[in-house]
Amino acid sequence: MRHFVVLQSRALTIDQAEDPGRPPVLFWDGEARLHNSRLEFGACFEQVEGIIACRGRHDGTTLEGLAGNVLLDRAQLQAGATAAGVPLEQLHARLEIWKDSPEVLRIGQIQAQLFGGRLGGEGRVEWKQGLHYELLVQAAQVQLEQLDRYLASQRPIPARGFKAHNTFPEISGLATASLHLIGNGPELSGIQGSGRIDVPQGKLYRLPLLLDLLKWLGLRMPDRTAFEQVGARFRIKNGVCDIQELDLIGNAISLHGAGRVPLDGRQVQLDFNAEWGRLMHLLPPGLDQISRGISNQLLKIKVRGDLGNVRFEKELVPAVTTPVKQLFGSP
Repeated sequence: MRHFVVLQSRALTIDQAEDPGRPPVLFWDGEARLHNSRLEFGACFEQVEGIIACRGRHDGTTLEGLAGNVLLDRAQLQAGATAAGVPLEQLHARLEIWKDSPEVLRIGQIQAQLFGGRLGGEGRVEWKQGLHYELLVQAAQVQLEQLDRYLASQRPIPARGFKAHNTFPEISGLATASLHLIGNGPELSGIQGSGRIDVPQGKLYRLPLLLDLLKWLGLRMPDRTAFEQVGARFRIKNGVCDIQELDLIGNAISLHGAGRVPLDGRQVQLDFNAEWGRLMHLLPPGLDQISRGISNQLLKIKVRGDLGNVRFEKELVPAVTTPVKQLFGSP
């Protein structure tokens, strides 16, 4: 596929002083048309299609101001070297560089379509003393059915004889999210921030980690719905996502957890407590008589390994199970 940029100038003025030793003053008003291009300014965008237009003035030594707009039909925001990109459509943003701070690019009025929902926010990029950037975005009414179709399109094509992705969505509902990122340099280790994700009502089943967990637990969902509500709160520091709260609520099982997930997907450490409907068979004889109110304090599920290759471990909490065993006369 061809990659190219077409530059078009509506105005270009070069003012050369009489002193040949002085650099010329430049004024421009033009645009760049991008096709399957790559952009980097704090974040990395691939497969960019659209227009960047701006006008500005440079006095020969310093940029004295810039104003412009970004209008992209589509772009794919790269979330990391090993992660699938995030597709954005109809992206618009305002670009400004002020005369009194020529080393700061301000990105305002960010608007885009994200999986049928709307994304908005603002950001800034500084380069006076190395790369430094900040981004604040919020997403609303994100349609998980569209996310499901996108994830399906990113999976390898199944070999002959294997069943392809189902025609019905494995995840559905509406999601909201917010994210605040501060970065220093181009590496993942330089990212800090915080965010949240909420799915107040939906259906989630065939997400890779969740599906592996359900298989390990030996659970089958009769209506193909494992969880109906999701809530997550997290912080990011030094390239690691510290998950402070992760709640997966379902009729058969609900999980409440926390842990850490490095942004490169390696050495995941998540711990869940379980509330059950069908988890009683995982406990020793005698413990299946206790109430739901106590049960979620008995079983801890540990998730360890790299994303795509995790292992699960269950751990009964001795401080709670020992007196309960004694109460019911279990050995």
